[in-house]
Amino acid sequence: MGNTYMKLITTEGDLSFSDIVTFTFERERYRCFTVFSGVFAGECDPAKVREVRFYLNGTLMHRGTADSLISEKRGAKELVKVKSYGFTLSLGENELEPGIVSNATLIKLVQRSQTSTMDYSVQTGTAEVNYVYVNEHTTLWQAMCVYTAKAYNSYPFIRNQNLVMCRLSSPATYIFANEKITEAGRGVALSRLISDAYTVDNSDNWTISRVDSYARDRHIARQRYYARDLEWAYDPTAGLKYHMAKAAAGREYTQFTYQGFKGEQLCDLAYFASGSIAVIGKEIDMIRINGSEKGIFTTIRCYKDIYCG
Repeated sequence: MGNTYMKLITTEGDLSFSDIVTFTFERERYRCFTVFSGVFAGECDPAKVREVRFYLNGTLMHRGTADSLISEKRGAKELVKVKSYGFTLSLGENELEPGIVSNATLIKLVQRSQTSTMDYSVQTGTAEVNYVYVNEHTTLWQAMCVYTAKAYNSYPFIRNQNLVMCRLSSPATYIFANEKITEAGRGVALSRLISDAYTVDNSDNWTISRVDSYARDRHIARQRYYARDLEWAYDPTAGLKYHMAKAAAGREYTQFTYQGFKGEQLCDLAYFASGSIAVIGKEIDMIRINGSEKGIFTTIRCYKDIYCG
């Protein structure tokens, strides 16, 4: 598989594993982390591992914690089995001090965090919004999501190695014309859609509402009621839209799998057509790379929902 390997950073030095049994690496538009898992020939002391890195064709794809790591022997063969989440997983696990962040930017939200290890980076120069109100038990990722909705009517995403971004001004373009395509398809995922959302007005009556005609047209009835939230005090309907947009994530998608990997990342643009299945200049919203003795295969998925497509 060329220059593709896993590196374990341990308390006693670095260990590299290039004899691959199988691996999977995945990015997804609405997740705050990358995921890497694999089985490699070799051995290690799991208790001494501090960090997991994964290189594909010589490019560093993933840096994260050793969430699950097993060194075992099968017959005469030594194997290391690993599952690792990117360091940005911590964004969804650490709460912020409640209160108002005035003139909020992405950097200001990170600066409010008390436990940031800075094993990740964030996009600089992002737009200011009047405020982000941090409710009790709000995680840094949740605050980033609210900020991005206010600033760009969008949702944050992870590129490169643990880089949080709100928008991509110059996406790369990938044309899939000569690759070996192993499968392609279209689908929907509608189990989380919200058809009707409500919140209270200044008199504490549930008169403020929003309807998702996409859900209604598909005979989906799923009502949700949201308490008054200072986060959306200036426009309660914007808050309802935010909740409904999250529930609609990935509601329609087109995907295909090809042999190899071209280096694409989230929010780059894809061009692909096979019969009635096509994505023409659509945003890439999920990338899954599988490797084994059969080779490397990449699955690309493009969404069509409130924020994507």
